[in-house]
Amino acid sequence: MKKLLPPIALVFACALFFLRRAQQGVLDASGLIQRSDAVSIALYLVCTLAAALVLIVCLRDRKASGYGVPAEKNQLRGILVIVAALALLGSYLPPDFQGGVKNIVPVLAFAAACAMAVEGVYHLSGNAGSLLGGCLLPVYLAALLISDYRAWSYDPQVYHFAFKLLFIVAAMLAAYHLAAFRTGTGRRCLTAFYVFCALAFAGAVLADGGWQSILRTCAICLYLAAEFWPYLNPPTEAQAARPPEEPKAEAETE
Repeated sequence: MKKLLPPIALVFACALFFLRRAQQGVLDASGLIQRSDAVSIALYLVCTLAAALVLIVCLRDRKASGYGVPAEKNQLRGILVIVAALALLGSYLPPDFQGGVKNIVPVLAFAAACAMAVEGVYHLSGNAGSLLGGCLLPVYLAALLISDYRAWSYDPQVYHFAFKLLFIVAAMLAAYHLAAFRTGTGRRCLTAFYVFCALAFAGAVLADGGWQSILRTCAICLYLAAEFWPYLNPPTEAQAARPPEEPKAEAETE
């Protein structure tokens, strides 16, 4: 898994980036893509192939899955998580409060960034991390998805938002499953699928431009990669047979 998934995600992210830029170049004056456009067909096929290859690699390694255990002390991991937190926070500066439900998104982004920073401090000190810190990011991503969908619902052209939708959903599920590793119940293969699908789909999102969107996407990708990287190694036999711990036990150890 460790030898295959990172290069697969990187290659497909680059491919989706360039194909998405090429797709934007074939828009006509009305902003529409011509029917049976070869670039668009290739883009959707590559996107499907990326998810399929990631799934195949994860299924091949499912026998070495078991329950994830807290990762060992890793200062680089902590630094990367803190950088991701600062990048997420920076993507909402200066804050743009538009009123209504949309105000919830920047508030949750601030809370998630703070939780990620605390998470990085936990890693620097050799701890597994905070369960609350792991849960705030998927909540923020769920709110972002709902907020963005309200705008997407007025756009009849699916290709305008399809890849951002795929990225947010994959990242949200990846962050949610990563939180389970705080209690020793994380599933390696399932989490790996969502993490590396999100990293691959990020290429198409980055191609859409906008410094805030790029910074936000990079922050989420950096966090997912840094958090899951220690779990790419297969667990030992003792770890694979280890029963799930109660969340209360994790709280008591902290």
